[in-house]
Amino acid sequence: MTEPQSALLLRRQLAELNKNPVEGFSAGLIDDNDLYRWEVLIIGPPDTLYEGGVFKAHLTFPRDYPLRPPKMKFITDIWHPNVDKNGDQIPMETHLLMWMLQKSGGKTGMENSKGKSPVV
Repeated sequence: MTEPQSALLLRRQLAELNKNPVEGFSAGLIDDNDLYRWEVLIIGPPDTLYEGGVFKAHLTFPRDYPLRPPKMKFITDIWHPNVDKNGDQIPMETHLLMWMLQKSGGKTGMENSKGKSPVV
């Protein structure tokens, strides 16, 4: 049986994260037999309201990823305007994770289009 394209992409992306870790962020599979469910840990960036915090979340990728974005659910309590009281990301664009990792002028592969610091 041939592995779906989404699984191949997720396998490559996870390998890339392991090879070139992102400061303040780690990711791994919840179950080694399921590439579509990841657990992530986010360390609150310095000079933000989240400094010193460690936030655990689960990412669930759809089978047609990357055509549809993953769903993110925070396991750790967190206050953020884009996260509801159950830890689910409020539907918008799936950029919350990248915004949390980005400091003003930070290099995360996603630049702030208005040149302002993200609200986190």
